[in-house]
Amino acid sequence: MQIPRNFVVMACAAIAAGCNSSPYDATVTGTVTLNGKPIGPGVIQFVPSGRSSNPSTGAIAVNGAYELKTSNAVGLPPGAYDVTVAVYDQPVLNPGERAPPGSAPLRTPEKYLSVETTDLQCEVQAGANTIDIKLTSDDG
Repeated sequence: MQIPRNFVVMACAAIAAGCNSSPYDATVTGTVTLNGKPIGPGVIQFVPSGRSSNPSTGAIAVNGAYELKTSNAVGLPPGAYDVTVAVYDQPVLNPGERAPPGSAPLRTPEKYLSVETTDLQCEVQAGANTIDIKLTSDDG
């Protein structure tokens, strides 16, 4: 029995589309800077302003770049968000050594650690968003 070519093409297209789909209508990427210089590695979190759904989290790379995910899926719902950022010094360790818990100093100002103290807010639109986060410190 021969399978019609149109059926094979349609099946492949449906599988490919399903593999790349996300349940969210928006994506966010950007760069985190402190006093104008990229900062990382660390963690960034977008928390819905009304606390109506799960927060979205991203790993901040050494060059400050990040991409948000929600529940392990790329993207997040459009809306208003409070933003938190945490970047700690990375201690220099010899192979096999471990840093004592809580020993790494915070590199970002403490006010950015919590939704109760952060002054970072943003509006995420449907589609692709580039949101650069510009942190400032009193030392800067």
